[in-house]
Amino acid sequence: MGSIVDQPPLIPFLIHVCRALLGDSLRSIRFIPALASSLLIVQTAAIARELGGAVTPSSSAPSARSSHRNIYPTAACWGPTVLEPSLWMGCAYFAILAIKRNDPRYWLWFGVSRVSALKRNTPLLSSASASSSACC
Repeated sequence: MGSIVDQPPLIPFLIHVCRALLGDSLRSIRFIPALASSLLIVQTAAIARELGGAVTPSSSAPSARSSHRNIYPTAACWGPTVLEPSLWMGCAYFAILAIKRNDPRYWLWFGVSRVSALKRNTPLLSSASASSSACC
């Protein structure tokens, strides 16, 4: 009989790498979640710029994202979904690029950013992106 794994394989790997490089401290444990939350703010600015935002929208969107109340709990502790917001934002960014620039190569990066989580819903998303790129 099979067993259910709580964490996607990327999370324990990142914990192992972080502990090997930074040691066993509270700072090393919180490094990757803080980095993922910071990446989310950068991705927000990139999406705002890609959607036509000039200087003001590209700077106000990340400040609005960084002041959101849900960014602080995810930036402080490990969990099975600590990378999920950044990976979903990466999916959204590459989907916007693929549609806006009419370049199917960005759908590959959409799949890479989603498969890197190795979650249960990954095959569903992969089939949805393949069917949507086949229709266009």
